[in-house]
Amino acid sequence: MPDLFPGTMYYLVEFQVENVGEIPLKPQWFQMQLRDAVGNVYLPVTDAGELGEYGTLSDELAPGAVGQGSVGYLVPQAMTGPLVWTFAPQPGSSIWASVSIPYQAGEVEPAPTAAQAEVTITDAFLSAGGDLLVIEGEVRNTGGQQLVVKVDDISLSSSAGMSALRSAAPPLPWEIAPGQTQIIELQYEKPDASTALLSLLGYSFEIRGIP
Repeated sequence: MPDLFPGTMYYLVEFQVENVGEIPLKPQWFQMQLRDAVGNVYLPVTDAGELGEYGTLSDELAPGAVGQGSVGYLVPQAMTGPLVWTFAPQPGSSIWASVSIPYQAGEVEPAPTAAQAEVTITDAFLSAGGDLLVIEGEVRNTGGQQLVVKVDDISLSSSAGMSALRSAAPPLPWEIAPGQTQIIELQYEKPDASTALLSLLGYSFEIRGIP
């Protein structure tokens, strides 16, 4: 990697993608942008993903396959958060995901003894009856103390207002030990809107294309 200019740094995003389509997906098609709070847009830096936990995702994803990768961006150290990371599987795609990432310039790393959450949403779809929005994902505790997730830590909102949580699996509260990952499922009343925003422990996930 080339030397960094003073006042800059690499910001890394770790991601997981599943090919739910019927044709292979090529990582070189992926459109991945990072936007800061003042509207600056950053594009991936070639090979910067190798600095991440998973490295650059390069293998083609067959239908049904799941891949993990890292993508890196050259950003100013004084970058302003929160950040928004946008992903689309290919140029011009109508299917894309937008994730809000809490960030504060010069933030101090949490103490090793503190609980810290890492949230991933893996799927969102309507129930068989069409009246519930089902959201699946994972919550990982990367800290050193037990993480407790309560019902007040989660919400689903849209232009139509707040949606009622009908069920959670496992039942809330979730108690997640250090280093452990909890697979979760949330079932909300279907919002009367095409777009909804799931908030979970400070993370925000935009869900689009709701029928």
